[in-house]
Amino acid sequence: MQTNLYKWHVNTALFVSIFYTFLLLTGIANIFHGKIKQWENPHFFTEVDSNAELLSPEKLYRLYSEEQAELPITLLRKIPGKDGKPIECMLLKDKKEVYGYVHPVTGVLLGINENPLHKRILKWHTSLALGKTGHVVMGIIAILIAISLLTGVAYFLKNIQWKHIKNGVKKWHFALGFITLIFNLMMVFSGMYLQYQDITKQKKSSQYDYPIVDLHLDSVLTSARKDYPDVHFKRIKFPASSADPLVLTGDQPGKWYLGSMPFELKLDAQTGQVLTIKDEASIKGNSWFQKTILTLHAGQYGESTSRWIYLIFSIGTMGSIVTGLWNYRNLRKMRKKRLG
Repeated sequence: MQTNLYKWHVNTALFVSIFYTFLLLTGIANIFHGKIKQWENPHFFTEVDSNAELLSPEKLYRLYSEEQAELPITLLRKIPGKDGKPIECMLLKDKKEVYGYVHPVTGVLLGINENPLHKRILKWHTSLALGKTGHVVMGIIAILIAISLLTGVAYFLKNIQWKHIKNGVKKWHFALGFITLIFNLMMVFSGMYLQYQDITKQKKSSQYDYPIVDLHLDSVLTSARKDYPDVHFKRIKFPASSADPLVLTGDQPGKWYLGSMPFELKLDAQTGQVLTIKDEASIKGNSWFQKTILTLHAGQYGESTSRWIYLIFSIGTMGSIVTGLWNYRNLRKMRKKRLG
């Protein structure tokens, strides 16, 4: 039994160590994706003159639409505020959504990014950029990581006494392994569930053209903020066709184990009348569970605090991987000496 536990731990760990290090590095990059966007496109994130009059959402939409009718806005990823930074949005180019950056004073398109680095990193992290096949592969890797973690713990508890460990590297391996165990099990099992969701999810095809419509965005947004004061509205999704609604999305305070909850308000694009509301009370069953798992996996608790905690535990896990490989190397050397 002891030998089997050791073999399972070592063999699975050797197989998945490179993959898991890759997952940790791309995972860290994902939780700091905002910084990656600024690094990749620094000229799109430069603040304008603080004394300049910033455009309201309605004026920005109209000015931009007059100048760039061939690249309609599908989504304002950030509602224009007072920080004076260019507005990140999604544009429709050749039936495909691309990232665009609009000047907050003039409404001029500063540039587009058709294949941003943070999106590529997310694809590598979730599927090795191989689509559904990649999701299946990553799911199998997650299972092997779980086996490696659990057999390592079982072997230690059955056979190892801390006070008898003389090797410093081995001590570090066991210490880091135990300190990061809960974090890693949480990441692995939440990752498995999210992989399953991605594998079974039906891909939606979009054949819409996002026509330019006469929208009273400013009054709609003012009313929404007045009616839902606890909601921090972040995005505006424009009608994909003349029959589709205008959608305002944001965050509202949720239960402690959910972090902030998504809030969605669908309105008639012409009259501004509220059609549907999706808030914490309406999220139930599988959607509620999926939100909890995603929040847990992506480190969305406490905003930047949880990101730094996840970064520390990820570094600790990589330390455990490196010390484990070093221990295995030393063990191989000792065996060769005994045999040679």
